[in-house]
This record gives sequence, structure tokens and C-alpha cells, in this order.
Amino acid sequence: AELHEQVRAVAQELRAGRLSPEQAVERLVDDTVARRVGGPAPEAVRARLRAALVDLLTSDPHLKDLVSRLDRGR
Repeated sequence: AELHEQVRAVAQELRAGRLSPEQAVERLVDDTVARRVGGPAPEAVRARLRAALVDLLTSDPHLKDLVSRLDRGR
């Protein structure tokens, strides 16, 4: 439930124009890293997970399309 609430909140901020699509993606990536790593994890672990997520978002054609739709859907 918490994940859905967070995604909904980011979507509302995006639709209201308070976040750019890039900022929305950044916020969701940061929230995902925080949830997956949890607790006090070394910064290197957080950085590697974040880099892997960003790489996936920029290299996977389906995810790239979803991200590009954020800007068109505002």
C-alpha cells in the first residue's frame, strides 16, 4: 500500500506541474532504493543500486517508453 501511495503522490505532483518528468523519475528511483536497501546501508550499496535502476530506465525500450510518456501525459 505504501508503494502505491508514493507513486500516486508523485503522479499528482507531476500532473500539477510541481515536478518535471525527470524529477518524478528521480524521486521514484530514490524511494525504491530506500525501500530495497532499508536501514543504514553503505552509500556504495545505495549508489550501485541507484545506478543499476537508472541504467535500466535508460536502456530498456519498454521502460524508456513509459518514462517518455510522463512528459506527454502532463
